[in-house]
Amino acid sequence: MEVVALELPKLPDKPNGAALWDWMKFAGIRDKEMLEMSAEKNPDVKEAIDKLLELNADKQAKIEAESHEKLWRDIAHYKLDAMNQGLAEGWAEVSHTIARNALQRNGSSKRSWR
Repeated sequence: MEVVALELPKLPDKPNGAALWDWMKFAGIRDKEMLEMSAEKNPDVKEAIDKLLELNADKQAKIEAESHEKLWRDIAHYKLDAMNQGLAEGWAEVSHTIARNALQRNGSSKRSWR
């Protein structure tokens, strides 16, 4: 078994003509401009970059869709909570009004309940 370790920090600044240099440079790229420059120089690396960008676009679309879906679930939850709170407050008000009206019909709102 052979193990080969390649260290990106030790990669020469200028290409040495080996295809491995392009791949190592690709592995160390952190910005889009450098990706585009690397893609122009090597068709195999360009194909890998195109696939990477496609996968990233799909991930971003998935993240956006999940975020959108969460927003709508949150809105529905808040509306349901508001409706339930309104119903509870409404029932409390109705109950209070019924009790007050019943006491007034019986002649006194200060009557003792023993």
